[in-house]
Amino acid sequence: MTIVRCYLMNATEGNGPTLRQALIDLAAMLAPLPGFEGGELLADRLDADSYVFLERWATIESQEAAGKALGKDGFAAVMACLDRRPEAWTLDAMVRFEARR
Repeated sequence: MTIVRCYLMNATEGNGPTLRQALIDLAAMLAPLPGFEGGELLADRLDADSYVFLERWATIESQEAAGKALGKDGFAAVMACLDRRPEAWTLDAMVRFEARR
């Protein structure tokens, strides 16, 4: 079953653009890893320092293995920008829907 990791992240004041780039770089590191199904980076329209980062994984085991493979170094640029630890959730993907055209 696909799982979604959801992270709410807040950069230290004024470091929103740096955090955004660090998350884009992190997404590029995740892309080739086994079990990674994609993700999305969302920006808060009212707070330039706040982001939601979504990762889709084939299994929780593949997500956990990816975290071990990247190690702390893989996340260092992201963590350096944050004003606090990100809020995180692991969600089971239930229903995916698309717009009909």
